[in-house]
Amino acid sequence: MKKLISVIVFIVAFASILFYRSTLREREVVILSTNDIHAVIDHFPELVTAVNLCRDTVATLLVDSGDRWTGNAFIDRTEGRLPIIELMNHVGYDVATLGNHEFDKGPALLQGAIEYANFPILCANMQSNTNSLTTLPGSITLKTRNGVKCFITGVVTNYDNGHPEGSDEVFADLSFSDPMEAAKSELKRHRADASISILLSHMGDKKDMEFAAKGENYNIILGGHTHTITDTIVGNTTIGQTGRFLKRLGATHIRMKGNKIASVEYRNIPLEGYTKDSATIQIVNRIENDPVLGAAVGSLAAPITHTGFANMITKCIAEATKSQIGFYHYGGIRLP
Repeated sequence: MKKLISVIVFIVAFASILFYRSTLREREVVILSTNDIHAVIDHFPELVTAVNLCRDTVATLLVDSGDRWTGNAFIDRTEGRLPIIELMNHVGYDVATLGNHEFDKGPALLQGAIEYANFPILCANMQSNTNSLTTLPGSITLKTRNGVKCFITGVVTNYDNGHPEGSDEVFADLSFSDPMEAAKSELKRHRADASISILLSHMGDKKDMEFAAKGENYNIILGGHTHTITDTIVGNTTIGQTGRFLKRLGATHIRMKGNKIASVEYRNIPLEGYTKDSATIQIVNRIENDPVLGAAVGSLAAPITHTGFANMITKCIAEATKSQIGFYHYGGIRLP
């Protein structure tokens, strides 16, 4: 009997040691992030190389914080604006949220893009009241290949007019709640046992910092909308944003000790200089070699700046409308 008890005690003690060691084992996770790509697809070959190098080294998730299109005729004049989603499927995005420009052509087109995507798209503060667009999930929990659970929420900005930036008609059958309250509610109701909490925010950097200052306990906010290059910490929350046009890739390096976060480090990494992936070059070339969109409609005798092009357009507007002054929307002219 004493021998049996001794064996049981040894087994229990040994199991306790193994459990203790497992809870303290160190693991690493990298969250790669993009935002405000605005259909600028020329950097996707470098993006693929950078992402694959990271995936070969460490457990990796790839996320996007909205505004994937509007800004490039090769995407915006293509049916369904699907080439940008095709490229994102090709890279292997894990999850994304909505930006205000995802709504530009109405809910039906957005629904088609959502169905075409091989990755989930989140938006915690949008409610659809039309059959043209489903109400999206607000959050999701993803497990990395080394077993770390990441809770991820997505939100889009909302203004005093009750919807994100854009024309009223495209939001006619949609309603939007306060993104901060929606993010807070998702975290409280659905985080469960996830070790890392991430907010994919299309609110803008100032709103992201305001939200973090309230201490709502998201470990990481990966933002968009304001096109800033952000790398900061507010309270206990790391905040990052990569600018625009896919010139940079956000990389959040998280060190875990057991199921607890030991450290978080965010960096904006320029994609310039990475080797271009050959298979992705072929996809980009196919998209940009569309014979209709590739036809020249005019030429300039000399290089022109953003301001010079804007001046030319406002002059044309004034002449066409027989007005003394022409106006244009600042974001309506986009030069790389």
